[in-house]
Amino acid sequence: MSQAPGVNAPIESAREVPPPASPSRLQSRRQAKVHAVWVRDGTPPAGGTSEVTLRVEPSIGQEVSVGVTEEFAGGTGDQWKTAAWLAAINSTQLLNLSLADYEFNVRVTGTIDGPSAGMLITACFTALLNGDSILSDTTMTGTINPDGTSGPVAGIPQKLRGAKAKGLKRFGFPIGSRISRDLQTGADVDVAELGRNLGMDVREIRDVWEAYEFMTGKKPLHGVPATDTEMELTPELRASVRARILSWKGQIAGERPLISKRYKDLQPMLRQFGKKGEGQQLDAGLNDLFNRVQQAYRNGEGWGKDHPGAHLYFIQSALFFKLLAHELEFLNAALRLDLDAISSQLQSEMGVKGRVEALAMEMKVQAGRSSIGGRISAEDGFAAYGDATAMVYLAEQEIRQAAGIVEKVQRARKQISDEEATGMLLRLLIKPLSYYVITDFSLDYARDVISFGSEEGSRSSVELNDAENLGKAYASAAGAALKYFDALVTSERATQAGISIQAASEQLSQQEFELPILRILCQQTEGARELFPEDPTQTKLVQLAFGARAYLGAAGLINKYYCLGATLNEKGEANLHNREALRYQIEAARRRAAEAAGRSMTLAGLIPASARLEYQRASALAMGSSDDEKLLALRSYWTSTFWSNLAVQFATR
Repeated sequence: MSQAPGVNAPIESAREVPPPASPSRLQSRRQAKVHAVWVRDGTPPAGGTSEVTLRVEPSIGQEVSVGVTEEFAGGTGDQWKTAAWLAAINSTQLLNLSLADYEFNVRVTGTIDGPSAGMLITACFTALLNGDSILSDTTMTGTINPDGTSGPVAGIPQKLRGAKAKGLKRFGFPIGSRISRDLQTGADVDVAELGRNLGMDVREIRDVWEAYEFMTGKKPLHGVPATDTEMELTPELRASVRARILSWKGQIAGERPLISKRYKDLQPMLRQFGKKGEGQQLDAGLNDLFNRVQQAYRNGEGWGKDHPGAHLYFIQSALFFKLLAHELEFLNAALRLDLDAISSQLQSEMGVKGRVEALAMEMKVQAGRSSIGGRISAEDGFAAYGDATAMVYLAEQEIRQAAGIVEKVQRARKQISDEEATGMLLRLLIKPLSYYVITDFSLDYARDVISFGSEEGSRSSVELNDAENLGKAYASAAGAALKYFDALVTSERATQAGISIQAASEQLSQQEFELPILRILCQQTEGARELFPEDPTQTKLVQLAFGARAYLGAAGLINKYYCLGATLNEKGEANLHNREALRYQIEAARRRAAEAAGRSMTLAGLIPASARLEYQRASALAMGSSDDEKLLALRSYWTSTFWSNLAVQFATR
């Protein structure tokens, strides 16, 4: 049985081995037929296969084109569309090709859905682009993550038996899934042993290159990973991180005693509020925020003065602190029904929109950067700016819905009790106030990102039309993934709770705070021209940043809920059913991030500052104790890989 990987074991390599070469431009159509495996509910649950025809051909109009066609209407769903998009993006990135140069199509025979063919389709698209044949007796299951690593799936024993019944001889499955639940018996099954008993060659698959080798029989030529030493921050970047850590700590240190006193002074009022424990619930929420401030601050102290892990934890501490301070101010006014104070606070918070517009002006300077490293830093800044614009949009939506509430409460003072008036204010205004606070925080973080970046490396040769096309492709993949999330998670929540889909979506948006941001970023990728109507360069860079941000986030949600089986407790914290698989995912993602950085060093002449920062943050988070920290570690490794891959694209297109 494979051994679980060690956390953050050193990566060492020498830079003699050349990276994979890009294939020549595809001149004609290439296609192949493969058998995708599936499992269906029933008595008993059963596995089987569907024939899938994969086709890649040169594009005519240099427009991104990824399609799924069906033998029968409704033969596929959003899950398959997601898998097709992720496969097309990953395969072209692996070979350093432009997504807009090709048309991709997946044709399905029969009825099938689900994202578990993502790795199969990606490996086969890569083989077609590379001119390699696909073994006809071979199949696999597993999702594809944004960095090319595999994600666990359900029903592997059933799928393995279905492949055997079709006459296939070789079967691949995601690393970390060797012990898999048999959906018929409920017992854990050793997939490798089951495969041997069935007379099949069964293989664990770590990433797309292993999948490629398994599906073609050809060993791809890898570039070597960057070493841990090479992934360390430069002295200049370390100094910038140290300065920003001091700034974040300064936002907390001087105000902590005052905020603690305000909290204690407010507690008697909270205990008296509400007949159904509303005051106790509010107090518990404040206490949770206070504890998070303290815990994140302690975590930051444990990583020293200039480590990106310390920077990350102090950012978290500052965010929780800002939320706590602003909620205390609002609750104090609401519990006393001081409508003038509430109006004043609302006006003050809404002023953050001006800061967002000011940051947009600053970002014009970043859009003018021409070096590879400078453009990567600009993209990182635009992604943070995207979060800020999304939060302002959400806040204004909430404020519009609550427009005139303070005035209505004032007019209704004779008809309703003080408690009813306070309850109205709390229900309708505390959420938009929180959105404004987080917007303000996002702006500060965006400025951190800008301060970390600098012009480094050679001049970027990428055509900005490529950046625009890639951004649209990422947004399309993210949109498909979010539709799948709704089909998988939102609808199930609605059914279990006996509520509408809309109500379930609102509940999840409260617990999964990133979800509404991702939805808006997908829309804003297309609407970037409205944000910067007079600057086409900035528009195209924004489209790439927003689309990629939405793509990474949506893929993270699918992995969290579909692959790892997350449930959320009353505080919104994740508990994972498939925790062991996450350990394998993190180690595989770390390796992929190092490989991407090594490739960037070879082909672009640098490891971008953003890739280094994310890699170091991930290394710190991977040592955390909670599932949420480990999920963030995985996302940071994915993001590090993305920045390194983008540097290669900026250098070689």
